[in-house]
Amino acid sequence: MLDRPAIELLCEQIGPDSVRELAEMLFEDLVLALDGLAAAVASQDRVALSATAHKTKSSARALGAEALGNVLHLLEQEGPEADWQVLDGLVEQARGVVEQTRVALNADLAGR
Repeated sequence: MLDRPAIELLCEQIGPDSVRELAEMLFEDLVLALDGLAAAVASQDRVALSATAHKTKSSARALGAEALGNVLHLLEQEGPEADWQVLDGLVEQARGVVEQTRVALNADLAGR
């Protein structure tokens, strides 16, 4: 779920409090991004879907949210050709992974 070595490195470089702040900003942005992904699927806008998934994937991975980055990568890759129902399912999967990631990251950072 998490890339713990990446989180550890971030904590060493900027401190756990700063990582917590970054995580909260990321999760706020993720809510908006997931809404954007859902809107792109609803309007069948493949360009917006792939662009939003790409941007969000990079942010997630930079913070060590590897599982979320993987789902977003899949959305980015599948966006140009996949069936809309498949893409809608991937957006919903990403929503679930966001919550799981939030819980796991908060637990990881709680001990620091």
